[in-house]
Amino acid sequence: MKHLTISEQFFLLVMNKKGTIGALNDYGKVSLVMAGLLDLQNAEVIEIRDSEVLILNAELPVEYSGLAPLVEKLQSLKKRTLEKVADAYGGTFLEKELSLLIASIREQLIKKGLVSKKSEEGIFGEKINWYADEPEIERIIHSIRKSFSSMEENLDQLALVLLLQKSNALTQYLSKHDQKMIKDELKALKRSDLAKDIQKMMGVIDQLYTVLAVAVII
Repeated sequence: MKHLTISEQFFLLVMNKKGTIGALNDYGKVSLVMAGLLDLQNAEVIEIRDSEVLILNAELPVEYSGLAPLVEKLQSLKKRTLEKVADAYGGTFLEKELSLLIASIREQLIKKGLVSKKSEEGIFGEKINWYADEPEIERIIHSIRKSFSSMEENLDQLALVLLLQKSNALTQYLSKHDQKMIKDELKALKRSDLAKDIQKMMGVIDQLYTVLAVAVII
């Protein structure tokens, strides 16, 4: 089983046949950026402290190399805050920055054999379609289902579920019953007396989503 980052798993589940995220799926784009930030925090490359993004290490671990464009963008910012990240990837959603990040993550998935492209005949002639590895998709969804009652035991799994839910991306993979179970579990987690790191992680996701989502709407 290949190790996948939060952003790689998220992208596999939301990628369309054009090998990207749908043009109208602003929340999906926002969530990919957030998944990348959480991955960088896991890798101890950055730390998210309140609304500030602190760079701890300029060297990106190999397993997170797909996030190089995001690190470069963070390094180029004079003031590293969530608002500035929103300016770079939110608002009118600068396609250049987003496309660089998507292409880099996709390339890592190609190297892992989890994304492929095929030349197929379409209505207007030949076109390139992109496909995610179905067994890997099934593995991720199976893992999510198994974690319904124990999401607090795996922070990465919890982060992935939160981002997929906020992006409305689970509807194509889970039944309404399963989606309700997830919502109920997340509500219970927010009300429970959890370890501080779990509450902090959930709080960071909510904060990032609020800041970046506002930028998209504006």
